[in-house]
Amino acid sequence: MRYRLAVFDFDGTLADSFAFFLDTLDTLADEHGFRKLDRSQLDILRTLDARAVLKHVGLPLWKAPRVGAHYKRLMAAQAHRIPLFDGTDGMLRQLAAQGAALAILSSNSEENVRTVLGPELGGLFAHS
Repeated sequence: MRYRLAVFDFDGTLADSFAFFLDTLDTLADEHGFRKLDRSQLDILRTLDARAVLKHVGLPLWKAPRVGAHYKRLMAAQAHRIPLFDGTDGMLRQLAAQGAALAILSSNSEENVRTVLGPELGGLFAHS
């Protein structure tokens, strides 16, 4: 099958950013006044949608944009810690070689996405 367009999410789809997320969450909780995640409940928390997780940690929805912006700044400073999932680079190259236009939809910043992808893979994306 030949694809004309392939659209990807970034965090958790192309980039294995979950460990970074967990590592920085305590810093964000301390600075923004919400509860830290209990690591023993990760399996349960993975079943929740974003609003339910915010409620679980006591983060009001109105504070979420500020916390999200802070998270992106922390990631920008440590983007070298975020690996791509195994096989991602080959899959992206293959799709591009077959003529598919590649796009990313992400709540993360374009700068972070392109930094983690690197110039070669980032250059394969027509839309981000």
